[in-house]
Formats: sequence, structure tokens, C-alpha cells
Amino acid sequence: MNIKRLFEEFLTTIKVKTKTKKSEILEIFVNPTRKEIQEFIRVDNAFKFIASNRKKKIYIFSSWLIHTIASKIIDKEFGTSLYKNLNRMSNLGGVATKKGNKYIILSIHNVGALDLFKVKKWARKNWNKWRWLEKYNIVVELEK
Repeated sequence: MNIKRLFEEFLTTIKVKTKTKKSEILEIFVNPTRKEIQEFIRVDNAFKFIASNRKKKIYIFSSWLIHTIASKIIDKEFGTSLYKNLNRMSNLGGVATKKGNKYIILSIHNVGALDLFKVKKWARKNWNKWRWLEKYNIVVELEK
């Protein structure tokens, strides 16, 4: 019998007020399945994430949720220190969207709010440390 280990975890839901003053439930997933990532893309056309390179975990949430708020929620639930270390390179916060069958990182927020051009420049030097994100189909498009 072949048993596949499940790495995905559902973290939490939070209730927030949106720009339209409606309350919405937002979800945070740890090491999500492709199906769960696809749900974020279907709703928002993008998702935000915080990746912990030390723990090799990725936390995915709605593009409506601010990274600092998400990191505080994750810290409370898991006893991590993402918020305190969000501006250090052991954690990576960013925004990604779907292109083909991959999720392309559009911006990185914890290293000086890098736009797409600067993300590509950053990735040339740093992506090898973050290649484990590719198992979630999250990639950086490098210049040819």
C-alpha cells in the first residue's frame, strides 16, 4: 500500500471588515495544496504569502489581508516569531498570481517592497535558498 504524507494544514479563519464595510471570513493555510492555492486565485486573482525558510513552511492568505496582520495571527496560533522577523531574510513575504500552471511572485514586501523588476534581480542572487517553494509551483520568472 502506498500512503502519501499530507503536509498541508488549515491554520485559521479570521473575521475582518473590508473596504465595503462588510465582514468577511479570511483563511490562512500552511503548506497548502494546489487546490487551496487555486481557490485564492479564483477569488482574488492573487494571493499573499509568508514563507519561513528556516522551517520550510509557507503560509498563504487572501490578498486583502496585510502581511503584518497575518504574521501576528500566525505567531499567535503557532508560537512563531514571523512578525518580529518579517524584515529578515529568513522569512519572505510577497504576492503571487497565476501564469500558466505556475504562481509567479509579483512582489516581495519584506526586502524593501520590491516590484517585479527588482524581484527578478533579487532572485538571481537569492532564489537557490528559496527553491523549496517550487514544490508549491511558486516561482520567480528570471530574465532570459
